[in-house]
Amino acid sequence: MPAIVQNPRLDVVAANTMGAALYGLSRTDLAEGAFNGARFQFLDSRAADFYVDHERGKRNVVALLHQAAGRDPYDDDLIRLVGQLSTQSAEFRALWAQHDVIRYQRGSKRYRHPAVGRLDFAYESFDLNTERGLTMLVYTYEPNSPTADGMTLLGALTPTDATNAKRGDVPVDHP
Repeated sequence: MPAIVQNPRLDVVAANTMGAALYGLSRTDLAEGAFNGARFQFLDSRAADFYVDHERGKRNVVALLHQAAGRDPYDDDLIRLVGQLSTQSAEFRALWAQHDVIRYQRGSKRYRHPAVGRLDFAYESFDLNTERGLTMLVYTYEPNSPTADGMTLLGALTPTDATNAKRGDVPVDHP
């Protein structure tokens, strides 16, 4: 099952092998905090194809960033992220002006993965007690479903070494 850990700015800071494979993350992406869900949603042209519910996803991302800003209005990294998104995306600016706030615990996510096709998940989020501000999202899917088949294929396409497989860590060289 895929799992990722993200901070309030939606930077993915950790992922198990399948979580990294789902989002196409490399070890370098995670080590450098290079993948940010908000930047991907608004600034990466691949996002429109990846997210089945792209418009809803963008609204949710902005609402989550509003929640983060309410909790820590002096977070310099969040201020820079909102500034970047505001200057580079008119759609982000419009949604940011609506001031929606959201706190999600569970729900559904639907993707079109470029290698394996449509994937439908249920997810739950858990605040990590050991690291303030981090949330782990765990994705589940029905056994014997098209998503189960897709995840089996994705697992077969994802290179790992013995150490990573034992630890459930990110892939060594995921494309």
